[in-house]
Amino acid sequence: MKKKENKIKTLKGNFQLLVGQDCQHRWVPLVARAGKKNIPTSLFTCLKCGEMKVGKHTIRISRYRMDVDGKPITSLGAMVLVAALSGDGTYSGICEDGTSGGTLVFGDICYFITASSKWALAKADVVGTSTSKLGMCVLAGNDTAATKMLLFGKINAAALFPTLTIGAPVYISAATAGVITNTQPAATDNVVRVIGYGNTGDELFFCPSPDYITHT
Repeated sequence: MKKKENKIKTLKGNFQLLVGQDCQHRWVPLVARAGKKNIPTSLFTCLKCGEMKVGKHTIRISRYRMDVDGKPITSLGAMVLVAALSGDGTYSGICEDGTSGGTLVFGDICYFITASSKWALAKADVVGTSTSKLGMCVLAGNDTAATKMLLFGKINAAALFPTLTIGAPVYISAATAGVITNTQPAATDNVVRVIGYGNTGDELFFCPSPDYITHT
């Protein structure tokens, strides 16, 4: 069966646009304009079939669907975290930009202040800071500065974290604001909430539970 081909016109003339997965790609970088200069970007397009590429991943867009690496986007159900973080100060997962409600450092456990839409240090003996939306700080900053919170994923903050136990639950500390602990808070009015599990001695799998209890 003869392969269907389409012709498209470029500034240098005509060439064949191949439709199908057997294209021998000819990748060229897309460029961005900065002042009077054209700067190559990290996004490539194939001069033969029109597919795009970011890193090792190819993207094909048609009128009715978008394919990534040859699979329809509706079939791509997995978000893969980095298998092993490289060391202190690294993370992988779902993040959200925000504003600091105080001085924050990488690895602080924080809560979202609904009144000001800022992020501040969580502490298990202050109920209002431990029972709402939580995040791990991955962009340090002073009060009112831009920050970034890890909402779900993996984080290595060896300089700040206690030595974690692999597979064991981790909690918000009642002793020090912004710190995580292996020990379940036990004093009156302390909030007990699992915020993740130890992957290694330095790496936390951050997946805060929506459930919590308060000691009476």
